[in-house]
Amino acid sequence: MVKDLIALAVELTWFFESCDDGDLNSDGAVRQMEWIAHVLGQQNRDDRALILTVVREMAAKEQRPGAREFLETFPENMGLLETTLAEAAQAAGRANGASAALDHQGRVRASVRGRQACGGRGDE
Repeated sequence: MVKDLIALAVELTWFFESCDDGDLNSDGAVRQMEWIAHVLGQQNRDDRALILTVVREMAAKEQRPGAREFLETFPENMGLLETTLAEAAQAAGRANGASAALDHQGRVRASVRGRQACGGRGDE
């Protein structure tokens, strides 16, 4: 069940990224993707490792080139390859993780801006 829930979160993120403005407000899509990234990023190392495994399995099975590329870049775009924001802030000697959080938020927003139209999702 846990793997299915991870896949669901990833598929929802793909939906938000691949919809066009006519189907879904882009600001709303960005907020939802940021929330998903936040929730996934709050998981402990073992759970993040499981998320990465599930995403890699999904990418290996994906036939649509656009969706496969999305899955291959998902871990980096969602900040899963990084340490947690608190760990990153501590390693950099910052008092807080604001800079890291802004950088992560910028990556998610850039990902949304580059999304494809919903109508092409099935053939990508």
